[in-house]
Amino acid sequence: MMKVGERVRSIRKEKKITLIDLSKQTGIAQATLSRIETGQMIGTVESHGKIAEALGLSLAELYAPLDRRYHEVIHSKKATPHKVVHQG
Repeated sequence: MMKVGERVRSIRKEKKITLIDLSKQTGIAQATLSRIETGQMIGTVESHGKIAEALGLSLAELYAPLDRRYHEVIHSKKATPHKVVHQG
């Protein structure tokens, strides 16, 4: 299973974005981004969100391939809302 840092590096290189450029776009230190990409640190959800946005992705799109269960979820169009009532 791919890790978040590997995914970030792969997308960044695919889009031909340097670590310096990604650092400028996200406000995250270049050294921190490098550590995330190499797996030396994980980073926070907030930093992942900034990275995803800079790469043109949503956080869900960034994380999607990282969890094999994602492909087991059935995605459907928005259905009519259901009321949930809890008595307690």
